[in-house]
Amino acid sequence: MAFAIGTDIAHMAGKSLISTMRHGKFGNVDYKLGMIMLVGTVVGFEVGAQMVMWLERLGSVEAVVRYLYLGLLVFIAWMVFTDVAKKKKKDRETAARGDEVTSCPRASNGTRPSTRSRSPRWFI
Repeated sequence: MAFAIGTDIAHMAGKSLISTMRHGKFGNVDYKLGMIMLVGTVVGFEVGAQMVMWLERLGSVEAVVRYLYLGLLVFIAWMVFTDVAKKKKKDRETAARGDEVTSCPRASNGTRPSTRSRSPRWFI
């Protein structure tokens, strides 16, 4: 399992590095935030690996990881549902005021803004 996780992380890191270099040419990269995230990721990898090895020595790694994962999924579902509830509440309040409820903002001429953008130079 550790070998598969390590190779998957290496694969993702390679793709991320190439994407960062390309977007950096256009000024779309916040390097300070990237470094903060990198440090946090490395610390998280190490803490997580040490915890798994400690739980393996105790013999309870499967149950703990299973319930932590279940808790994470429940938390994510709760966040999604509360976000949807907030959006619906906001739409109801907007409709009660008599304003138009739209899912997409309108341009000044009443048409929807274009979602297509120009292709980056490196893609042409």
